[in-house]
Amino acid sequence: MPRVRLQADVDLWLGGDVFRVRTNAGDQITAERAVGDNPMGKPFDQSFHVYYVAFKRKYPDHPAAKAYGTFISELAAFEELEELEDDTPLATPIPPAGSDT
Repeated sequence: MPRVRLQADVDLWLGGDVFRVRTNAGDQITAERAVGDNPMGKPFDQSFHVYYVAFKRKYPDHPAAKAYGTFISELAAFEELEELEDDTPLATPIPPAGSDT
């Protein structure tokens, strides 16, 4: 029988508290249905719906689990972040395959 493993461990900061969730394939499917149209057209929204579904599954009694809008409004990911200094790299470059660098 084929097996699929789609999961990620995610720390969600809600109202000053950290909640660890592990997403699964069912969360992904439920989130795709919640987005309504083509989820590939809304990848950022899709990701947060997956986190919300996993959070709601693990912490059903938490006030943020009652509505997606409440979850998003309490999520610390949307707090203002400090700006990076000009010399801070945003990503580590990966050399092309077969190169010596």
